[in-house]
Amino acid sequence: MTAIANHKGIGASGLLCALSLLFAVAAQAEETLEQLMARGEAVYSASCSACHQANGEGITGAFPALAGGSVTVGPIEEHMKIVLYGKPGTAMVGFGQQLSDADAAALVTYERNAWGNDALLAEGSVKVVQPEDVAAYRNGNGGG
Repeated sequence: MTAIANHKGIGASGLLCALSLLFAVAAQAEETLEQLMARGEAVYSASCSACHQANGEGITGAFPALAGGSVTVGPIEEHMKIVLYGKPGTAMVGFGQQLSDADAAALVTYERNAWGNDALLAEGSVKVVQPEDVAAYRNGNGGG
């Protein structure tokens, strides 16, 4: 590799740097809606469905419906806040410590697009959340 890199005039360290940058960019590629939905459904099934039910209808008087719910079709900031930090005074606990940025992004994307919620979102509302969006929210909101 050194001989090839030196022959091209960039040196071995330059070649390694360029390869590292290429892999970093590839690793940060945005996930598609389909990928996020599949991952989000799995996260939802494991972490949310016991209370909010598999169909998103919740349990009346105990756990609110997410299908057509004000949180899941409302402002993205409030949706991420509740998923990550919970809702004081309710049974909703935060999952910010348990979920990676990628899993949280997939979960929020799933909840905003499942059960017909995508049709209820206001024009211009966020439908797809990427891991870097969750990371930025966590960093900008210091724990809720």
